[in-house]
Amino acid sequence: MKIIRKIMSLVIPIVFMFQLTVPAKTETDTVNLFQENKVLCARFDLDRMLAYSFSDCAGFIVYDVKNPKEPASMAHLDLDAIETTTSIDTYGSVIYLTAGNSLRVIDVSDPYHPALSFNTCVQSEESLAGFVISGNRAYLFDRCNVHVFSLENPAVPAYLKSYELTDPGSSNSISGVAIHDDIIYAAMAGNGVHVFDFTNLNDIGYLGKLTDVQGSCAKILSYGELVFVFIPEADIVEVLNVSDSKSPRIAGIIQAFSSAWPDFGIQSYKNLLFLPEGPDKLHVVDTTSPEAVIQTGLIDLTGVPAGIGIKEDSIYIFDNQGNIDVMNIDSLNAAQSEDSTPAEKAEDKATVKTAYITIDDGPSRNNTPRNLDTLKKYGVKATFFVLPRGNLDDVYRRIIDEGHVIGNHSTVHDYNNLYGSVSYFRNDVLMAQSYIYDKFQYRMTVYRFPGGTMGRKKAVVDERSEILKELGYKYYNWDVSTADTDPNLAKIGNREQIVNKLADNVIKGAKGRKKLIILMHDSAGKAYSAEALPKIIEGLQEEGYVFDVLTNY
Repeated sequence: MKIIRKIMSLVIPIVFMFQLTVPAKTETDTVNLFQENKVLCARFDLDRMLAYSFSDCAGFIVYDVKNPKEPASMAHLDLDAIETTTSIDTYGSVIYLTAGNSLRVIDVSDPYHPALSFNTCVQSEESLAGFVISGNRAYLFDRCNVHVFSLENPAVPAYLKSYELTDPGSSNSISGVAIHDDIIYAAMAGNGVHVFDFTNLNDIGYLGKLTDVQGSCAKILSYGELVFVFIPEADIVEVLNVSDSKSPRIAGIIQAFSSAWPDFGIQSYKNLLFLPEGPDKLHVVDTTSPEAVIQTGLIDLTGVPAGIGIKEDSIYIFDNQGNIDVMNIDSLNAAQSEDSTPAEKAEDKATVKTAYITIDDGPSRNNTPRNLDTLKKYGVKATFFVLPRGNLDDVYRRIIDEGHVIGNHSTVHDYNNLYGSVSYFRNDVLMAQSYIYDKFQYRMTVYRFPGGTMGRKKAVVDERSEILKELGYKYYNWDVSTADTDPNLAKIGNREQIVNKLADNVIKGAKGRKKLIILMHDSAGKAYSAEALPKIIEGLQEEGYVFDVLTNY
């Protein structure tokens, strides 16, 4: 026994020294590897001030980010085939990731000793494209199927069921899934969003296709009662309110979303959501009203983010070079205000006065381009309530490309049918909508009743406003008009006098109004209005007005 004790007294210190020195050497190797290989994806655990990163060869690394300017490597875990990682997420003290057709679980309860606690191969001929965690379930999906796992024991997910989600009647594949209350919204690469009820896994039901979402969908994510659908051919993200799963409604449109949507999804701060786009941008949307989500800003990033987290009032951004940048949200808002449009700068001032130029009945070959030239000269955006007109695709496209808003104004101004038949009205809205969407992949969300609603029976307007709401539209009348449809314009005098009168109608009618919706027209016979537009803009600017589009009303 004495000999044994003597031997152990020598061995134990050696083992202890080995345990101290090996991690140090491993961390050094990890840093070297890390500098040579880009980070594929990362996740923050800002409650514990930790970050987890995956790189193509360095594997899984845990960082202490208490000092984010100098993140300290705490531990390293080699994982084979890490370059195939498609999606990661945290769930308590474990991290899930999909790679190939495998689901892996890493236990990070002790961040100094991360361990691969679970690894299972999903029985599928396709590689997994990603997964979504909702409640106590994980939904893994490939091109055609959703595989459901129970997370009752988070460290050891239990397989429950697989279900084929291919678009009925077609071979379209799944590009993403979003989940709210066990209802799955599956984005099909070539044919919109299809809805499935997974409440009872023994009786999964197909609930149909969302009629409001058209075209191919490249990505879909959920946040609370909102679902975000990326439609690349239109460069937009459609926001759906799915609080009523049987009747989802369009809650907003995020414009100019033209690049890839990284895997780290959506982060929130108070009523603001931050949506990453491609390599270097964060879109900011205000969800104060879930029925009307508003796009409020765009943040330019300095690096390519691999992961984003928010703690208190700061955004932490882990880029693919291993750097962590921290930005104060309030400071960002202030910086955006300095660089924003006059309308955005003025929003925080109690005295702001905003004018919304709306131009109806076009486009036309002669007047619409003149109006666009004027708006471009003054840096003003307007809302064009258009009709379907042939051989003017280039004009529609110019309106869109120059950042103006297109609104639905019916197909042919057929008052008798529009106000005489509810079914005719609905079909007309959809026909005008399809004309614009099919040609330009632009989703209209504002509507103007031909002739306005003033003087029409309340019941007639109420019935149609419900249809518009169902189809994702808000309708707008106007506060002042140029009166350019007056058949007696010639009696005013010469051309200059007529133009001045149209401008004066607006400028004088604006007195005492903080918000002002202006009506004018740009159909073929409205040259006087095109000449009056510069006078209107200059006159209102002198009165302290800034300009905006109706989607920001």
